[in-house]
Amino acid sequence: MIGTMPPRTTHARRRRALGAALAALAGALTGCAGGSGRTAVAPTQADALSAPVVRGVEAGLEARLWVVENRSGVLAGALRDYPAPAGADPAELETWRRNGFRALEVPLEDLETVLSGLPTIGPRHREWLGLLPEWVELVKGAQLAGQQPARLDSGPVMLGPGGLRLVARCWTTPAPGPTPGDQAASPGALLHIEVMPEIIGPRRAESDEIARLLDGSVAPRSGVRGMAFDRLRLNLTSPGGTAIVIVPEDPETDWHADAEGRPESGLDPDAARALVGPRMPKAPTLGELMLTSLALPESVGDARVVVVLVPRVPERFNLLPR
Repeated sequence: MIGTMPPRTTHARRRRALGAALAALAGALTGCAGGSGRTAVAPTQADALSAPVVRGVEAGLEARLWVVENRSGVLAGALRDYPAPAGADPAELETWRRNGFRALEVPLEDLETVLSGLPTIGPRHREWLGLLPEWVELVKGAQLAGQQPARLDSGPVMLGPGGLRLVARCWTTPAPGPTPGDQAASPGALLHIEVMPEIIGPRRAESDEIARLLDGSVAPRSGVRGMAFDRLRLNLTSPGGTAIVIVPEDPETDWHADAEGRPESGLDPDAARALVGPRMPKAPTLGELMLTSLALPESVGDARVVVVLVPRVPERFNLLPR
């Protein structure tokens, strides 16, 4: 005998999906950093986003994590007016964009305004990572229970089982040119940052297909467990004073177009319900698969992760610590 299931409301289903998304995404920024000196800090509403998360520290990388409810147009509305990072290679930024990652540069004093325009869910994480000479887990993304289709700029692949994550490393470098007005002093300083996607999981025959499509960009790296998407490594150089904001987004979405009545991306559940007739599902990009709740069972992309990297740069570069 087949009984009749009671109707489930959209609100209840959305609440369950958001709860699952938070449970899966709450492990971000919790990787082991070895001797990097990373410090987790309990967030408070009173914290000024432009202020250092750890006082008295001169150089290193600070990371924040915001989980955002996926509503149409929210990412575009909060971030469309900010440029790509000036200290990054445009070709690398374009490769990232075509694989579902968008990187923007936001002045520290604007972070409060950006955050106020995003419908965040649950607690916000702040963590001091310090200087990272070796690759360190920055964000723990989706955990793939089985094989999952994904779109890369070089073609479709099947990823998993395994865990997706972003890893990073950073160090200080001298700024080019002498310090103005003080030829004998130490030069100014910059912080060099590298960010790269990775998948952790058992190596199987399918890895050969991924390696072929990525043109040799999947390879084991020192300090990294699993397979690193080396071709998708993003190099950034920052003098400080700004934050690097990384968000998952469909590369076909134009934030500057008139988006009224249109979905922000293929993950938008409200826009998908408004369509008439069936629509062919589209595989997510690597960035969307990693930094949204799309990989969770019965999920339609109800949550996204916004990653905020804040370089803290000393006024002068010193080869040896004082």
